[in-house]
Amino acid sequence: MTEARRAKQLNTALIVFAREPQKGKVKTRLQQNLPAQTVLDLYKAFLMDVLNMAAQVPCGARYLYHAGAAEPILALKKSFRSKFMSKRQTGTDLGQRMHRALKGAKRAGARKMMIIGTDCLMLTPTQINQAFDKLSRYDVVIGPSQDGGYYLIGLKEPDERLFKGIRWGKEEVLDKTRELCRKFGKSVALLRTKNDIDYLSDLKQLKRNTNLKKLAPKTASVLGTCNNIGDTY
Repeated sequence: MTEARRAKQLNTALIVFAREPQKGKVKTRLQQNLPAQTVLDLYKAFLMDVLNMAAQVPCGARYLYHAGAAEPILALKKSFRSKFMSKRQTGTDLGQRMHRALKGAKRAGARKMMIIGTDCLMLTPTQINQAFDKLSRYDVVIGPSQDGGYYLIGLKEPDERLFKGIRWGKEEVLDKTRELCRKFGKSVALLRTKNDIDYLSDLKQLKRNTNLKKLAPKTASVLGTCNNIGDTY
């Protein structure tokens, strides 16, 4: 690795947003079709797979911003303590919480900041590196999800205006965010569209993915024990 490349990586921050794994409190839309314990087991697997993936991304700082109970998520796996700084999400809505996390990374010295969630299991370290590279040429990078939201957002400068007036969880999130970027003169790079896991149909699609065992082995293992998740329901 060149010195220039290493210097660029030191100025980057990767932020994972997650909730405490509590029965009945995570992935509630999946509970319309699946038992609460099954959903909890799946969410824990999502979390572990995403953290394992994020830990492989070379960057200056990694953060795990958690919402829910006061006990940090990292208690789930002590080995993550040396790879992620644990922070509690603060703010009245998701937009404010994300802005505050980005702003915190900026204050700590990052020049490129990126947030991902725990719903996109097919995201890879290489793709995140490519997204960081795009921030050298664009103000904002966004990874669109099939449901109209996004699985990743990265910025060079935190800008609270890009997170205001958005109905989070609705299919308008991506379009509204791009509209705000245009309004405030921000150049945007879009990544490849991927699928978030919110509904049973998303799980079925994920289970059929030939890369699942490689990219998300813990999730693949849990799905393999779920007889009530098939190609039809």
